[in-house]
Amino acid sequence: MSDDAPRPSGALPPFSHDDWAMYLRQTEHGPAVVAFDALAAEVEPGGDEERPWPAGLRIEVEILDMDEHGLPAHELELQELAEVEELLEGLLAHHAIPAKLLAIVTVNGWREFLVALEKEGVADYVLRKLDRKTKERALQITTCEPFPFLREHVLPTDEEWQAELERRSSLEESIDTPPTAE
Repeated sequence: MSDDAPRPSGALPPFSHDDWAMYLRQTEHGPAVVAFDALAAEVEPGGDEERPWPAGLRIEVEILDMDEHGLPAHELELQELAEVEELLEGLLAHHAIPAKLLAIVTVNGWREFLVALEKEGVADYVLRKLDRKTKERALQITTCEPFPFLREHVLPTDEEWQAELERRSSLEESIDTPPTAE
C-alpha cells in the first residue's frame, strides 16, 4: 500500500470492520469490490501476530440478485449477504472457534469471506452448518493459509492502491465542484 494510506496498529479484533480498507479491482472475471482488515494487512509474515492463526477458510456465497457485472443488484441482496456474515460469525462464536475475518471479496456472482482460524479441521463442520441456514444459496468452502492468501490474492498492489486513491480524489472533487450555469 502507498505511504499515503493510514497505517493502523494494535491487536486484530474478531469480525470487526473498524479498521477496514476498500478498493475496486478489475479481474479476468469482471470488477471486484475488495474489503480487507487493514490491521491484518500490517501483520509481518511469520510474525507473532500471525502464528496463532495457522488455518484459514475461504467461504464463497452465491449472490442471487446480481447486476450485469456480477455484483449485488439491490440493497436487499446486500442485507442478506450481511446476514450470512452474521451467521458465520455467530456459528464460530457459538461453538467457541476462535476466528478473525480478514477480507471480503465480491466478484462474478460470489461474495467470499476470508477467515483466519486458531485450529484446523473445521471446514466441513462450517459448510454443513452454514448450508442448513442458507439453503437457497450455493456455498463453496476451501482451506488456505490465511495470511499468505491475504497478501498474495487480496491486498492491493501499489498501482491498484494509487488508482483507488485517485478515484476517490476525483469523486471528492466532483462532489465539491458545483455545476456551472450555461
